[in-house]
Formats: sequence, structure tokens, C-alpha cells
Amino acid sequence: MSRRPAGRVAILGAYRSAPGQRIRGAVRSVRAGPAGLELLDWRPQPNPSALAFHPTRAVVYAVSERAPGAVVAYEVSETDGRLRPTDAVATGDDGPCHCAVGPRGQLLLVAHYTGGSVAAIDLRADGGFAGPARTHRHTGSGPNPDRQRAAHPHAVVFVTDELVYVPDLGADRLVVYELDHATSRLQPLAGRSVACPAGAGPRQLAVHARVPVGYLLCELDGSLLILDLETPERPSISGAVATLPSEALSGPGGTNAAAVAVHPAGYLYCSTRGHDSITVFDLERPRQPVRRAVVSSGGARPRTLTIAPNGQRLYVCHPPSDGLDVFDLDPETGTLTPSTEGLLTPAPASLRFLSE
Repeated sequence: MSRRPAGRVAILGAYRSAPGQRIRGAVRSVRAGPAGLELLDWRPQPNPSALAFHPTRAVVYAVSERAPGAVVAYEVSETDGRLRPTDAVATGDDGPCHCAVGPRGQLLLVAHYTGGSVAAIDLRADGGFAGPARTHRHTGSGPNPDRQRAAHPHAVVFVTDELVYVPDLGADRLVVYELDHATSRLQPLAGRSVACPAGAGPRQLAVHARVPVGYLLCELDGSLLILDLETPERPSISGAVATLPSEALSGPGGTNAAAVAVHPAGYLYCSTRGHDSITVFDLERPRQPVRRAVVSSGGARPRTLTIAPNGQRLYVCHPPSDGLDVFDLDPETGTLTPSTEGLLTPAPASLRFLSE
């Protein structure tokens, strides 16, 4: 497989294709250049809603959020962004919604929202799959009868080389796993899970670039929980802030938080679907985020946020609006300004840059 390509090539996962086509979804390669966004290549795949890159090779992994779940590996050309599917494997459960590759490139982890489990899949040196998925079943529930009747792992995040955090929306907890590199085994650390407020619905997690602090975004109550990571194998909640003003939280779509991203210059961004907005937090004091602004996301139901590798743009996926929208980002102030570089493309779900 090829080396990592130079330049700002990104991969986009989309839930469906253009009207009139029978493809239910597609993985697309995109170039983000001075002239805006340019589609380079695409490959059909059912509901590729989450993406992850290999840390050293030009390989991207795309899950198929369906029943049963699957994941496909693609080689990305370093010259023209062309995609070549090279391997595929079942993820071992239904509804994979997030994935991540370990820093050493030995393991792919997958969170299954519908199935309620986390899967670990060994990777070969060339980035292919070395064996079947091994699943770890979550248990528990929460007070929300519509969303929390069972466990719903929603993300897998490598916080260190050996520690993985899994927000479980259904069980209102953050599960802590430890990875044994010698055996590639992933095991939950007994007694280390963090209980979240009842009905919060933890969904996504981001970590500060320089300070041992994490930010756990909760979908169902619109809160951002502050995590103390001084001892990362024993995280704890040190505070909480609302993602939106109280009048917005109580209005339509106010408690439907979706994505969180941290800028290395000291800003945090989170999106809320229904309210269709992006909230900007100042992290000058990392353990005490201050909400600075709430701006329109530019489309319907913003699903994911991606900060460009150069830190000067924020990309927003709006699946119902068929739009990948772009904001110019000022690293000095954190301010977002709508850009004209957006791209109309069917149901974009996730965007990742190869140079991250």
C-alpha cells in the first residue's frame, strides 16, 4: 500500500448517493484547496457514517452503519486521491457509528450504537484486517425511555497509547478500557467507569491538546462535562457547562448535541442538531470553558465538525441539506465566518483529513 499522500486530501462518508441512483451510500475523496472543495473519486458503500485513518499508511477505514455492521479499508492514492478498496470485515454487531485506529496502527476499534458493544479488530502491517472482530458487550440503561432503554456506545477515543474512553449514551457513563499491546487485547478497567448525570446521554469526546482535560459532549441534555485527566486511568467529572443558553436548550432541538472539536489554539466547537447551530467556547482556562458565541451552522442538523489541519477552517456535515459547509476560522480569536467554499454533495456524514 502507498505512503501517505501530500496535500490537503480528505475523505468524506455519505449516507446515500444522488437522486435516481440505487447506491445507498458512498465514500468520496475530496481536495480542499485555494479554489474550494473538489470531489476527486468515490466508491459505493452502504451508510459509511464514520471514518478513521491509519496513523502511518494512506489507508482509510469506513464503517457501514447497518445490520450486520461491516468496515471497509481503502487505499488512497497519494497523487490523485483515488480510492481502492483493499479489504473488508464484519464488525461483529449492528449499527457501527464510530471507529478509531490505535496510535501504533495495530488495532481498529468500533463502537456499535444499535448493538451496544465495542469491537476490536487486529490490523496487518499493510493496514488490512488480520482477523475477525472481538466484541465487548455494554450493559445498562438510563431514564430516557426513547433513547436509553439499553446501552449505546457512541464513540471510541484513544486518550493515551494504552487507554480508550467510550461514551455510552444509553447507560449514561464513560467506560474506560485498557489496551495490552503485547496481545492486542482490549479490557474494561473494573471500577473506572465514570457515571454521568442521569439522562445526559454522553455522545462524543474531545481532549485538550496541551492540558490533561477532556470535554464530554452529552446529546440528551445539551451539556458539556469537564473531565479531569491528571490520572487518565481514573478520569473524573470536575464541572459542566451548557452548550446553549437556557432559552435555546428548552426550545426545539436544543437538547440534540452532536459533535465536539477542540482547536489547538484554545477553542472548542460543538454542534446541535434541530437548533442547527455551532457553539464557540474559549478555553483560555481549560477547566472552565466560557461560551463566547452561538452561530448558525449553515444547514440542517449538523452531524460532524472537522477542523482543517492548518487550523484555519471548520467543516460541517449537514446530511439532510446535502451540504458540506465551510467556515473560515480565525486562530487568534476563534471566530467563525461563513465561507463560500462549501460543497453540495449527497448526505455528507463524516469528513477526515489524511494529514491530521
